Amino acid sequence: MQRLSYRANRGFSIFELIVAMGLATVVLGGALALTSQAIGISDMVSQRSDMQQNGRVAINMIARDASLAGTGFPAAGIQLPAGSGSQDSHFACDEATGCHVTNNVYTDERLYATLPGNSGGPTINGVATDVITLVYDDHSSNFDQFPLATINAAGKIVTFNPATTPAYNDSIVGLKEGDVMLASNSNGQAVATVTDVNANEEARFMPGNADQLDFNQQSGAAIGTLKSILGAPTSMRRIFIITYYIDNSDPDIPMLMRQVNAQPPMAVAEYVENLQVTYDIYDDNASVATAELVDAGGQPNQIRKTNITLTVRSPGETMIGRNFQRITLTTSVGPRNMTYRDRYE
Repeated sequence: MQRLSYRANRGFSIFELIVAMGLATVVLGGALALTSQAIGISDMVSQRSDMQQNGRVAINMIARDASLAGTGFPAAGIQLPAGSGSQDSHFACDEATGCHVTNNVYTDERLYATLPGNSGGPTINGVATDVITLVYDDHSSNFDQFPLATINAAGKIVTFNPATTPAYNDSIVGLKEGDVMLASNSNGQAVATVTDVNANEEARFMPGNADQLDFNQQSGAAIGTLKSILGAPTSMRRIFIITYYIDNSDPDIPMLMRQVNAQPPMAVAEYVENLQVTYDIYDDNASVATAELVDAGGQPNQIRKTNITLTVRSPGETMIGRNFQRITLTTSVGPRNMTYRDRYE
């Protein structure tokens, strides 16, 4: 009985402990591996979700603006300042931070509803990114409800009719510095940049540093300026000149930017690595269609479809594989005001 009691109380042998610890290590190691893999998959799914959301937001916003291009805007575009002593007008610039893309001058010194910017953005991962500029009328305001009350001889100061509703200084849709206005009368059309909004329905369109877009030219510009069309009752309405480009100033967080008129640019989505845009055109005179042109064949007025490709990467490297995930989204937009024409007008 004493011998049996001794054997029952003596515990495990060293060999038994080693075997038990080995089995426990294998089981815990397997559980740890499964847990780590589950965490990695969860991280991958979370990053993929963020990446897809960024991509959808970005491409949907570009597509929306592209679909509106040309709304309330002449198909042949607007003549910009040109003539002896004039200088190039620009897009994607603002007074606070300057200009944001290279080659930011207008084709043929005209403001078109869609302006291609092939390879106008930064080079990321060895690929030159594109820039696209879109123009359409602002329907939220009503500045052209009445002709201007007055416009001075230099074309620098205009006074709106006080009966205009909403008022020129409305807190929501009123004028602000950096807005672009399209002036129209029987002498023609011209665009101008708002540089100051004063009391008594007055707005100023001064040349110089305050006009980062170089629309308010005065001396030497024979055509395309506010001064050049004076002499007839004139109305004004606001237009939007919108430029999309990638800001790669922080290579770790490339961002898709949206810049309107001469206002500071706003970030649309993060981790956007590539923007590529091609254009389908149609020559009305020759009845010839051409697709997938990176520069619209140098004929922005013939654009009938805009093809947009956007590449977005994940915010960080995945735990599994230690690399970035990427997704490429593509869409095509046929702007109604550029695609459908009234052949009987």
